Amino acid sequence: SSMWKNTACKIESLSTALSKPYASSPKTSSQETIRAFPHEWGVDEVCGWLQEEGLHEFVGIARDHIITGAVLLSMEEGDLRVEPLASALREARVDRFGRLRQLILSIRKLAEQTSSPPALLDHGKWGAGSGHIASVYKPEPLSSALLRLGCSWMWAAFVMMATASVMTFVHDRVPDMAKHPPLPDVVLDNIPVIPGAFEASEICIILLASIFALTCFFHVHRLVILRRIFAITGSVFMLRCCTMLVTSLSVPGIHLKCRPFPEQMTIEDKIAHAWKIASTFGSTLQGTRTCGDYMFSGHTAMLTILNRFVCAYSPRTWTPLHTFSAVLNGFGMFCILAAHEHYTLDVFMGFYIATRTFQSYHTVAHADVSDNEGLASTRRWFPMVSFLEENCSGVVPFEYEIPLWRRVKLFFLLRP
Repeated sequence: SSMWKNTACKIESLSTALSKPYASSPKTSSQETIRAFPHEWGVDEVCGWLQEEGLHEFVGIARDHIITGAVLLSMEEGDLRVEPLASALREARVDRFGRLRQLILSIRKLAEQTSSPPALLDHGKWGAGSGHIASVYKPEPLSSALLRLGCSWMWAAFVMMATASVMTFVHDRVPDMAKHPPLPDVVLDNIPVIPGAFEASEICIILLASIFALTCFFHVHRLVILRRIFAITGSVFMLRCCTMLVTSLSVPGIHLKCRPFPEQMTIEDKIAHAWKIASTFGSTLQGTRTCGDYMFSGHTAMLTILNRFVCAYSPRTWTPLHTFSAVLNGFGMFCILAAHEHYTLDVFMGFYIATRTFQSYHTVAHADVSDNEGLASTRRWFPMVSFLEENCSGVVPFEYEIPLWRRVKLFFLLRP
């Protein structure tokens, strides 16, 4: 009976405890503020953070101008001098240099202390789910960006000359069309030659290059984008130099007139021919005709690289532009096959190598190596990426501007 009494007492005490309202441990304001990652903060969280930092005078401005966490992390000192924020600061009488500077320093400190949030892993599709994407993009100094841009441009220029030289060399090694007919190809055997198709593929390249140029022109981080496209293009075409050099395939179409250079052609003539290829980017529209450069398709690689850069760095909500870019890529590849200028394998390998190089470069570039020795070791296997992206980490944000517009506005605003 005593056992039943003890059991009844325990049940009664448990029911009493459950009937009382749950009292959670009090949270400090700091704990409430950091319940989400800073880039996910709303206006209330930003105002709470400003109060914690002793920046009470900016709370009202943050509410009036709907400063969220993402906006806060992207703010720079120059933004405080641009309308309408500049007028709001003057009206609130918080335009003192010391307080403005303190605000910027606090924002930078917050950005540095932010850990990698899961939400940002989807921001860059490459490497999603790896858990090692840098949470906040950290731009590098202008001098460093220009230096690395110059290095990547020199790499691309060197590869362009090397490619032109190899194309001139392999032209003499083209198999005799009378003895070596085109290799069997399922696609080419079932598609008749369409005149002008190869020129149409080059028009697709020009259109994609124009879209990329506009995207790069208005992008805030245009130097990073240019650096990356030079590095990736140079790497892809350096691999193409190797594949062209080691294997000479027979001409894919009987309509192509491919003959070795005349025996009386001198070294100077071949250098001039290589320079013509490099200066015209091997474009048929500009009168360049080459033979023997079949493994793999350089036109396909260029179409794919431009398409990937347009889709990666243009606004994510511009789906029609991304669709149009992908259509140009696919149509250009079809035109290459319709012209019988390359084997299907050439086009497939050009597309695959270009996409894999783009993906691999960005995966390594976006990796946050500061907290992971394995990723740091992986970067050492890619010395060019390690050098070019040494002072730059994180996914490049989708930020756009009219170049020099801010300086023009500041010039007129600060005029006496």
